[in-house]
Amino acid sequence: TSTVLMLSHCPHTLICLHLRSNSHALQHLNVRSCRSVTDGGVKAVAEHCAGLQCLDVRSCGSVADEGVGAVAEHCAGVQIDCV
Repeated sequence: TSTVLMLSHCPHTLICLHLRSNSHALQHLNVRSCRSVTDGGVKAVAEHCAGLQCLDVRSCGSVADEGVGAVAEHCAGVQIDCV
């Protein structure tokens, strides 16, 4: 089964990401405009969700090359929206 998690504009994203970071079924994650999302949170998702196919981190000011790089490294073929 495909798992889609839509958290755009969610003020409690760190808690949500921590709860979902162990989900190997997670394929689509949208955290667009979530100011609490950081490189560390994105790296945790990347390390635990190798099946991730699509990640939207647009307008997440605390996500930079480190987080995006971790996703690219751990999640083969992932589509990342980060601009």
